[in-house]
Amino acid sequence: MRSSSDATWCPSCEPASSAADSVAFPPARAPRDGRALRPPQIGRSRGQGRSAIQYGKCRGERIAAGALSVLRGRDTMIQAKRLGHVVLNVRNAEKSRDFYTQTLGLKVAHENLERGAVFLSFGKEHHDLALFQQATGEPPAKTQPGLHHVAWRLDNFEELKAAYKELKRMGIPLDSTAEHNVTRSVYFFDPDGNRVELYCDMVEDGFETMKTVGPKRDPLDLD
Repeated sequence: MRSSSDATWCPSCEPASSAADSVAFPPARAPRDGRALRPPQIGRSRGQGRSAIQYGKCRGERIAAGALSVLRGRDTMIQAKRLGHVVLNVRNAEKSRDFYTQTLGLKVAHENLERGAVFLSFGKEHHDLALFQQATGEPPAKTQPGLHHVAWRLDNFEELKAAYKELKRMGIPLDSTAEHNVTRSVYFFDPDGNRVELYCDMVEDGFETMKTVGPKRDPLDLD
């Protein structure tokens, strides 16, 4: 262990034999290159009961900074493939089941209305949407954190126009229609006030278009 008289000694590099609170600070003296050495600062680290001694650019800090830069440069170990399913809390599972099967063409994969649970699928996955009858209050305000909307893709613009007409025929109030540059969309609400989007892609490479051109929101006339 280095002597406490060495101005470059730091407890984060070589811990002192005694508790951090009783460490004798090294005397402040300028290093050989003439630069002023920052004095030690005492601060309390989160979750620690003792004072943490902080020094400027010591070996421990350099090691920590280097490790952080390595972590930032690494690819994440978790790599999801796609969104698997959405689960919504609803007031009435049966009513919401009827809504989503009629407006999206989902099929019932499993349901237990006594327990207020419905699992819906397009016929390939075990479920794409689940409905749990747990909600009792009003929908959150627009300014509160949470889900903004769930979007469901159609194959082409002709299907979107047909869906728009069908929603109007069913008497479902429409929120808006939009030209997004990468997509064209129709927005409406489910029985619990959750915003639903039906959309179709309008470009082949949506990721590249989003990076270079970006999205937009212009009115879309479907009447």
